[in-house]
Amino acid sequence: ANESESRGVVARNTIHHDADNASYIDLPVVP
Repeated sequence: ANESESRGVVARNTIHHDADNASYIDLPVVP
């Protein structure tokens, strides 16, 4: 359970951080 939670948080942070520098990530998320 801890591993899954940690992974989810890391993935969320990475996506958030990437979205700041890579606008193209927002395109597929919001078609």
